[in-house]
Amino acid sequence: GARLVDELDFRLEAQSSLEFLAYAAQLGLDSVCTIAKPVLELTTSRVLVTAWLDGEHLEVVASRDVEEARRLQSVALTAFLTMLLEV
Repeated sequence: GARLVDELDFRLEAQSSLEFLAYAAQLGLDSVCTIAKPVLELTTSRVLVTAWLDGEHLEVVASRDVEEARRLQSVALTAFLTMLLEV
């Protein structure tokens, strides 16, 4: 119901993104985990605008260095579980 409708409002999603970034920094995860920052002045209830985030697909990293890809997977999983269990 109401929770699903909230998920469809991209202004709320933008706020959640900012909260995620702040929480990641609080936990010391901001040096290894990030998301694209929302551009609040351009975001509406139906359009979410974010800054560009440079990076590589994990498949590209894996094709070059399997161990580095595994390390990055571990970092992502650790960041996810830390934030999930801290809330």
